[in-house]
Amino acid sequence: MMQVHVNHGKEATLCVKAVEDPSKYSVVVSQDSGLVTNFIDRPKEFISNKVNTGVYLFNTSLLSKIKPRPSSLEADLLPRLTNENNLYCMELDGFWMDIGLPHNYLLGTELYL
Repeated sequence: MMQVHVNHGKEATLCVKAVEDPSKYSVVVSQDSGLVTNFIDRPKEFISNKVNTGVYLFNTSLLSKIKPRPSSLEADLLPRLTNENNLYCMELDGFWMDIGLPHNYLLGTELYL
C-alpha cells in the first residue's frame, strides 16, 4: 500500500474491497489508475460494489486541512479530497470484514486468533 501511495504522489490512499451488498458502507468509484472520482457514504442507489475498508495512508499535509471542530472522514475529508483529485484507492486482496459493531469486532478477533 505504501508503494501505491508514494507512486501516485497525492495526499491520501484508501483501501477498498468489493462486497455483495454495498448499501451499508461508503462506496468508492475510481478510474483504472486508482484515482477516486466519487465517494458516497451509504448511497441510496447502487453505484459501485467497492467499499471503503477503513484502511488509510495520509500525508501529514492533511493535518492543516482538518478544522478544529467535530468532523467525519467519510462526510468531510474524503469527499473533499475526491473533489480535489487528491484521493486514490487500491483494492484489497483476500479476506476483509467490517468490525464496526461490537459483535463483529468480537467475531473478527476470534477469526484472527
